[in-house]
Amino acid sequence: MLLYVDLPEGGRITVEVLESDTVANLKETIAFKGGPAAKDVDLFHNRQSLTDSRTITQCGLRPETRLAARGKSTAAAQEGAPLLSGGGGSGSGRKCCTIL
Repeated sequence: MLLYVDLPEGGRITVEVLESDTVANLKETIAFKGGPAAKDVDLFHNRQSLTDSRTITQCGLRPETRLAARGKSTAAAQEGAPLLSGGGGSGSGRKCCTIL
């Protein structure tokens, strides 16, 4: 089946996958076609992150589905993960985030 992937830097590529392929396989296909390296990207469908170990079918993807590829740091922000911010010295009134 054909899927359309919007790339982080703009543009779109079309990839052909099998329903039994995993998201990890899809990421490798995207990288092979000139997209970002598989380890550097997360894929989203309807604003939900796709898990590498799941198959295309398990993710509910259908032919001609449009996906969004986001760089890891962009994906973390999209998921609401805390981002590091500049600390500011004592008395600045700004706090630095702590990642646990």
